[in-house]
Amino acid sequence: MKFIVVTDICQNPVPSDCVTAHLSDVTNITRLHLNELCQRPDLKDESLHNHLFHQGGIEIAIAALHRHGHTNAVGLGYSAGGTALWRGVQMGLELRALFCVSSTRLREYTRVTIPTHVYFGGADPHIPSQNWIANTPARHTVFQGAAHNFYNSDNIKYRNIIASDVTDFQIRCGTA
Repeated sequence: MKFIVVTDICQNPVPSDCVTAHLSDVTNITRLHLNELCQRPDLKDESLHNHLFHQGGIEIAIAALHRHGHTNAVGLGYSAGGTALWRGVQMGLELRALFCVSSTRLREYTRVTIPTHVYFGGADPHIPSQNWIANTPARHTVFQGAAHNFYNSDNIKYRNIIASDVTDFQIRCGTA
């Protein structure tokens, strides 16, 4: 199975902590960073966040995702990376499925037409509303007590749960 991974504004998680590192039957992984996608490799952290969401950088990143041509891949996005993939799908990016981890800005967007599973930390102050969570993604998981950056935690429990969900998707689709 092919994956396109888009990291958060800090280029996290590192490859060894990414969910894809804990999956079997992964044939191809394309790992992309938002600062490169929006043509601002000099930006990181809050300056990149500002550029993406207040200066139009997210549109440049989405256009770059389209140019990469990831038809038939599964998208895995972390925080703002998940938002870029979701918006990309809304604008015609062809993915098999989309897993978004801690992508709280999704609260501003409507449903996409592919299988989706979103993950949020229950203690994240920017988590979407219960109504959005219940009605917009196909599937959702809220990790009670977890903060926004739970995916960077040394606790592998969250990665294992997400990896299990991705594996279940692979089995349901006959790709595992």
